[in-house]
Amino acid sequence: LARSLGFKREMRYGWAQVGDRLEERFTLTNQFILPATWVAVHDQSTLPDHHSSVATGVDGNSTSQWKVLNQCTRRGVFTLGGTKLETGDPLGVYTLTLEDPTSATLAVMPPIVALPRFHILTSGWAGDGRTNPRSLEETLNASHTREMVPGDPLKLIHWKTTARKNTFHVRQADGTHAGDWWILLDLHGKSQVGTGWGSTEEHGVILAASLIAQGLSEDRSVGLAVNGTEPAWHVPRRNEYQQRSLLKSLAVAAPSEMELKDYLHRTNKAFGSRCSLLIITACADADWTQSLLPLMWRGVLPTVFLFDVNTFGGQANTRQLSSVLGSLGVPCHVIPKELL
Repeated sequence: LARSLGFKREMRYGWAQVGDRLEERFTLTNQFILPATWVAVHDQSTLPDHHSSVATGVDGNSTSQWKVLNQCTRRGVFTLGGTKLETGDPLGVYTLTLEDPTSATLAVMPPIVALPRFHILTSGWAGDGRTNPRSLEETLNASHTREMVPGDPLKLIHWKTTARKNTFHVRQADGTHAGDWWILLDLHGKSQVGTGWGSTEEHGVILAASLIAQGLSEDRSVGLAVNGTEPAWHVPRRNEYQQRSLLKSLAVAAPSEMELKDYLHRTNKAFGSRCSLLIITACADADWTQSLLPLMWRGVLPTVFLFDVNTFGGQANTRQLSSVLGSLGVPCHVIPKELL
């Protein structure tokens, strides 16, 4: 048996999201002429709530194969494997232990939920935003077409309308402004309230992941900054790999000892001008709002998502912070526990 038993485990995907069902396939091979009447398979994976240990057997010169389904219940980066096999003679007089150190890494991303439409301040050169009919700046958005007049550039000709109406028509820009999204997740440890899925930490990660998906679905460039134990910094990009990169950072995000005001002070000049800064925090202390002023002077437009810690079992005066932010012209969305 020691020379003839072989074991193999396969995983369908190398990443998943919380709530996904993880499928694994196990293959036990016996190349000996006699059967292994009992084999105990002990899984050594670090994935929480992962149950793959089984007791089985395999005939001589044959293969036994089975599948295991487990649900991913927590975000993070985990290992699947190694595996320890225990077997022996039918009477259990002799036992044999075999170690298979083979393992694979699995990244479990935070879940993404549908969000209501939040008012987010937007700035920049072109895109979606508050319409400004008197804007002299050309944008990429066209609200309608109109008949061409002398002085219109040829690049604005709308050929389908021109062919249909047999007269030259051009695209009419709507004069909107928008820029990149920077999502800042504040995980200052002393500001967090609650435990597990009922904590502001996990709700902050879910909200950040959902805003990332929303921004990229609207064809925006989205970046991520995390005030966590392992600080994450991803500059805004708009491509098919960006969402997975940002979600991987959120998967391992953990609370830090740095306060939000100190983090904003250190990263002030790193945020580009003409961008939207979406701050997700549970800190209801109004002192950190002073760190927003240098950003706003450079053209950064912040929008704050403040968790109502009173609904998470804590105590804080969220109205005071909302009032201070309102006086600065900064939208503040108070997020209760029930929203996510």
